[in-house]
Amino acid sequence: MSTVEDTHQRTIENGPLPAHPDRVEGTLANGLRYVIVPNKIPPERFEAHLEVLSGSVHEFERQQGMAHLLEHIAYMGSPKRQLISGTGSRTNAYTDFHHTVFFAQCPTQTPGDQFWRKSMLPMALDALLDVMTTKVDEDRLEKERAAVLSEASMVNKMEYRVECQVLSALHSENRISKRFPIGKEDLIKSWTREEVLLYHQIHYRPDNVILYVIGDVTPAATIDLINQKFGSLKPTVDANLLIQQSGEYPPVSMRNISPHFPPVVHQWSSSIENTKRLLPAALVEATAPVPAPVSVPVPGGETARDVNLPRPRIFQHELLQAFSFHLFAKRPMEPIVDKVTLREDIMRRLALSALQIRFNVEQRQHPLFTFIDFNQMNWPREGCTVCSLDLTTETANWREAVTVAIMEIRRLGLYGLTDGELERYKVAVLSEAQQFAAQAQQMSSEDMLTEVMEAQACGHTFMSASQRLSATQTLLDTITLEDVNQASRQLCEHLSHPDGVSVRPCAAVACAPALDREGLPFEVTEQEVLSVIEEAMSLSLSPPVNTEVPLSLISRSELTQRMARTKPAWVDLDGKAAETHEIESAKRLGVIQRKLNNGIKVNIKSLAAEPQRVSVRMYVPGGRLLEHNSKPGAVSLGARTVQEGGACEGYSREEVELFCIDHLVMVDIAATEDSLIFDFQSVTSPGPGGEGVTGLEAVMQVAHIILTDIVWEEDAFERAKLGLHEYFDSVVKGLETACQERLTQTLSGGDQRFCTANHKQLDALSLEDVRDAVSEQLAPSRVEISICGDMSSSVLEKLCLAYLGTVPSREEKKTSLSSLSTPGLGAQLLARRQSSSEKTEKKEDSPVGAPINTIGVFLPDSDERSMGYLAGPAPNKYGLWADGTSIQDAMLVGCGKKDRERRSHVLFPMVALMVLQEVANRRLFSVVREERQLTYDASFSLHNHEGVAGGWYQVSVTSSPSQVQEALRACREALRSLRGTFGVMGDSVQSAKRTLVNRQRSESQTNKFWVESMSGVQVSSVPVKGLGVIADFESVLAGITVQDIHRLMEVLVFDEREMTACVGISSPSPPPEMIFQQ
Repeated sequence: MSTVEDTHQRTIENGPLPAHPDRVEGTLANGLRYVIVPNKIPPERFEAHLEVLSGSVHEFERQQGMAHLLEHIAYMGSPKRQLISGTGSRTNAYTDFHHTVFFAQCPTQTPGDQFWRKSMLPMALDALLDVMTTKVDEDRLEKERAAVLSEASMVNKMEYRVECQVLSALHSENRISKRFPIGKEDLIKSWTREEVLLYHQIHYRPDNVILYVIGDVTPAATIDLINQKFGSLKPTVDANLLIQQSGEYPPVSMRNISPHFPPVVHQWSSSIENTKRLLPAALVEATAPVPAPVSVPVPGGETARDVNLPRPRIFQHELLQAFSFHLFAKRPMEPIVDKVTLREDIMRRLALSALQIRFNVEQRQHPLFTFIDFNQMNWPREGCTVCSLDLTTETANWREAVTVAIMEIRRLGLYGLTDGELERYKVAVLSEAQQFAAQAQQMSSEDMLTEVMEAQACGHTFMSASQRLSATQTLLDTITLEDVNQASRQLCEHLSHPDGVSVRPCAAVACAPALDREGLPFEVTEQEVLSVIEEAMSLSLSPPVNTEVPLSLISRSELTQRMARTKPAWVDLDGKAAETHEIESAKRLGVIQRKLNNGIKVNIKSLAAEPQRVSVRMYVPGGRLLEHNSKPGAVSLGARTVQEGGACEGYSREEVELFCIDHLVMVDIAATEDSLIFDFQSVTSPGPGGEGVTGLEAVMQVAHIILTDIVWEEDAFERAKLGLHEYFDSVVKGLETACQERLTQTLSGGDQRFCTANHKQLDALSLEDVRDAVSEQLAPSRVEISICGDMSSSVLEKLCLAYLGTVPSREEKKTSLSSLSTPGLGAQLLARRQSSSEKTEKKEDSPVGAPINTIGVFLPDSDERSMGYLAGPAPNKYGLWADGTSIQDAMLVGCGKKDRERRSHVLFPMVALMVLQEVANRRLFSVVREERQLTYDASFSLHNHEGVAGGWYQVSVTSSPSQVQEALRACREALRSLRGTFGVMGDSVQSAKRTLVNRQRSESQTNKFWVESMSGVQVSSVPVKGLGVIADFESVLAGITVQDIHRLMEVLVFDEREMTACVGISSPSPPPEMIFQQ
């Protein structure tokens, strides 16, 4: 920290931050630490997490991958974990550089439908205790060895390889660069039980773990239980002696500061003074040396200075789809424990917010980036704070993109913020703290657990939301422009004020495809990257300029005039919403349904579960299904163009964007196969300084503008096209996505509306094409708005009347939209499907080994990977086949009166399919992973739309090229095993039902759940969907029986003669036994 800042900070009354009043921390006699925080959201549930403070960075040279393998063994080998399966609990485990974590999310009591009821906390702690006492059985070792090797293939995607390149460069001076959790395949194959057990004995000892219990628990009783379960644990080896004898850890490392940090030494990018302030002398002396310099002159006032730039790491691969650039500075971590450190953190957030918006504005003016982010984050897993610039761009634009990014960071470091920016982002930071405090009583135990663990690892003081708000309010008032600009300088100093010694970037990485989009060779060299960085660091810069931001996009007088012209009014409901059952469901749910005289339909739900927050969804049926066959991709590109744009009558794009930022408005626009979806999130509080409109009113203004006054801009169109070009590249260059695209093409009969638009199709589209494709769907009579938030229904109704009711009526252009509600739409979706009578007939099964229609996908790659898929016809979400028949009709054949009553409910097909999906996933795991040891992961999913009749099921499995066919056969057997009287057991159905009801209850406390669930309930093209989907869900789910699932399997059949298999392989050369499409 500079002398100037030190002097200023002394004028601020410092003091420790207050700790959360409910947090309880302690240590058992054997050294095991625990942290307990009572929290009743959700009620009668808790989280228990066991953190072992050893991860992949703690492995010796011959142990690379052992932390992860042991995680599998300890988790899967726990007999007590099996006892909490099927109780509505969720368990899992994960390994990172610095730790291994095992967790259980459980109800406080076992389910009421079990014949015994008991407390779940002792059972969860027993399962975690198993982790500490595992014996590493030979059988479990071999099963998990196979699973880990399969997982290594699964994770080895291009994103993972890029991450490895980035982290290897960032930490080239220490062992992090060589200790990725997945490990080394040859070593994983070689370990004996004794070697793995020794690793367990060294690291899984009581003084090296922390137990977190967050939820509906009593601290005193929980402490007693922890003592009872874990108090007798003792270390069985002298771990410190064995580690010391290995000679593999540095004698002084970041772990000396905190047991949460890895045993490494860093090369810092901060000044020597700052490093000495934050680190003990021994660790400063042990700091890794700076590599040989690359001298670059940088203007610095009257004299030029030299900065030592790192040699860039270049990674090129044929499967990369865009150029990405990553530039880093590494600094010692400073815990936030008092007012001074919290104030510094707030000022950094102000500076980062300003810079990110500048990037956004620059991007909209000159579309260089498809992604850009500059941030500074504390990373306990790496034992440091990392300041990072990450961007992606087209290969043709990389020089300019890198130059502009570095210039803007330097501009922030040299000149800081403007007065307007400071006030805007101070308001935003305060509003965020207010929102957080308002929602504190609704914070879930899972979210609180994440905060507790992060604070524990970083050494921060864990505060309550109200304590944080109070401190933030007090400190914001002390922050001046001079203060925040000093913080901006410190944040950006490695680029704006390098000193030629230690203040400098520490790593640079450029990742690029081997071929550009035209298929021509593309190459980038270290010297080229260095030259661009040098130039960007040497250019002269001017200070930023203030931009005036409107307080409202539609003035009160203008709104009054629009209301006088259009005369908005509510009219009687019609269609589904007028039906008796829907009216009753609306009353039960507290939902208000209205319709405006311009045709816009409105669903309103007042919900206080997310205080001061609101979500709005504008749903327009149609989507890509209304694309003309001569213009594939027009709707997708049009929706993306609206997202990239924003200018409207009287305001520029920049003004509208800053208006949204000031009012905390987030907008996301997507085109699905059967709809256009506009999602908005904001707050119910006023904008900056309490002036102007609320966040919700700002949302309504933006929605009004989209429906009336949006300006279709050529540059927004070009940015959108650039984004979809990159998206297409990511699809065809990713093994999983390429396989799924081929399956979609096959199952849809080549219908382009279900496929990703390719380069040729995108380039053939004009701005007029995409404007017409979207605008024609936005007639008010097609639009449905669903709103859920912390505001009274009467206020929501008034806003809807004012802003949605003033959208002028216009004649709906005649399209094929009406066919969305006709049975048979989507008949092209599936190749062939027998009539409903044929589906239910008894058919002779084909042998499991019999050949099925198989397509292949090959991607040239230096590393071998493989994916397998099975897919076939399935009904849509509500049970309709592509030919318009329903599984419900088939399931009613021959059933008794009671079964007929249950199965006749309109929701029965949807809920039964959901239960089956859960059951099928469990069966795949049991057969393909546990019994056959052929994969790390196999999953079953239903791809079923709401507005399209028909869909398909999909089974996916990760494997190796040599085993993928065997894995697919095992998947076929697993599906076949679900058939018959004993194919599905009652406990599997009950477990699936508990999972679904817990998920529903948790999600129903969010605004997002309600706007998604209400969307389409007044739309005729989704005839089955109504508010009963929400109101009757639990009662229909409770009635599902194992016999229902048996009958469902008879109806669905999953006939292997109707299956399509897809085998995807990436390797240096295609396998000879199949013809693969590249």
